[in-house]
Amino acid sequence: MTSKKRIGRQQAFAQLPQVDRLSSHPEISKLMQQLPRQLVIDQLREQLEKLRLELTEMSPEQLATFQLDQEALVDRFVREISRALAPKVRRVINATGIILHTGLGRADRKSVV
Repeated sequence: MTSKKRIGRQQAFAQLPQVDRLSSHPEISKLMQQLPRQLVIDQLREQLEKLRLELTEMSPEQLATFQLDQEALVDRFVREISRALAPKVRRVINATGIILHTGLGRADRKSVV
């Protein structure tokens, strides 16, 4: 029984594409034109590692039916890479009546008329 699990897991891992092959996909190439190449490659490696972890957590039944869809995988990677590299700064409204001087590292209390 153990050998069946190992074979199923090995077959699932064998379906994962190599980073070089992924990087030549048109969608990933488009990302590489917008972002530094090494940054995209590092993100691809990170996403592949996440997928490997997901595969290790799958049950034998899930592994038996696992079939990798290359286009769905690329779409997932592009979405995840874009989300990981998106700016984390958001605009907020300071409705406290305190004017923040973030560049100066202090806050002044001003009356709002």
